[in-house]
Amino acid sequence: MLPEWLPKGVWDDWCAYRRQRKGWTRKAQELCIAKLDTLRGEGHAPGAVVYQSIERGWTGLFAVKTGELFGRKEPPVGGQARNLFVPAPKLSDEERKKVLDKHLVEAAKLAGVNVNHTEE
Repeated sequence: MLPEWLPKGVWDDWCAYRRQRKGWTRKAQELCIAKLDTLRGEGHAPGAVVYQSIERGWTGLFAVKTGELFGRKEPPVGGQARNLFVPAPKLSDEERKKVLDKHLVEAAKLAGVNVNHTEE
C-alpha cells in the first residue's frame, strides 16, 4: 500500500521504468519509498524526484537538481580545458518553481505521462 503523499501514477511510472532498467525487488521498492519520504521531508516533491531520475536515466532517487546544472556548457573539445559549469543565476523561490514545473512537464511528456498543466 502506498503512502497517501505518493501519487499512484508517479509510483507506477517509477516501477515501470525500474523494471526495464534494473532488478526491482520488494526490498528495493521499500527502500525507494523510504528515500522518497526522506527527500520529501527535505522539500523535494516525490514526482519531481522520480521524473528527474527517469529523464536523466538514473536508477536511483536523488534530491532535485536545480540551478547548478541548468547553466551547463559544452564539454571540452579538442583537448581545450574549459569549465563544464557556469555559475547559476540566483532565482527567487517563485522563479525556481516555474523552471522546475517546466522541466517536470517536459520529463513527464518524455515518459508518456499525461500532465494537466496550464501555462500562465
